[in-house]
Amino acid sequence: MDPTGSSTRAGVTNYDDLYADTRQWIKDGSIDYITPQIYWSKTLSVAKYSTLLDWWSNEVDTYADNHPVNLYIGLADYKVGVDADKAWKNKMELPNQVIANRANQIATGQMHFSL
Repeated sequence: MDPTGSSTRAGVTNYDDLYADTRQWIKDGSIDYITPQIYWSKTLSVAKYSTLLDWWSNEVDTYADNHPVNLYIGLADYKVGVDADKAWKNKMELPNQVIANRANQIATGQMHFSL
């Protein structure tokens, strides 16, 4: 709901729905790493993977000098071939997300659910 949040409109928000102020945790250094669950495809219009990867990277990078926080992206392996979003039928959806993470200068890895 925050206008400075990501420009996406799918799922739940950390702050408004889950009552977790992850941005503050990054800002004040109360966490060592964060793993946002970016469980959307690269083509889902309401929540594109690349939009969220860039947003989370920017959040971590903004405060990196004061409070370094490692960014590991949570990937949705369990959606491959079985999700209602047809993008997950493409055998390259998950590998392309891994490639995007590796090309990103801020994300330092990923976690796979449920591998």
